[in-house]
Amino acid sequence: PWALVEANSTPAFRKDFAKTSGDLTKLLHQYNATAVGHVLNAGLQNLTGSKAVVLLFIDQDVTNTVQRPNKTVQPLRVLITLVRQNGKWLIDNLRVPA
Repeated sequence: PWALVEANSTPAFRKDFAKTSGDLTKLLHQYNATAVGHVLNAGLQNLTGSKAVVLLFIDQDVTNTVQRPNKTVQPLRVLITLVRQNGKWLIDNLRVPA
C-alpha cells in the first residue's frame, strides 16, 4: 500500500519510511482503520532550484473499529521537503509541526 510513497521518495526518506510503515500497517489492519486525506491548501515556505519546502493543510476522514460507525475529521498540518533529482521532485522529509 505504500508503493506510491516509496516510488516518489529519495533513498534516505524511503529507508526511514520503511522503518515506520510496517508498524503502521499492522495498526491499520488491527483496527480496520482507514484515512482519506483532502488537501485544503498548500503554502510554499521555501524554494530553490532543487529544493522546496511546502506546508500542507490536510483534513483526514478517519474510521476505525474504535470510532465506528462514525468517522472523525482530523486536521493535519504537514511540512514536506521535496528535492529535485533526475528531473523529478521526490519526498526527502516529512514532519508534523508541533
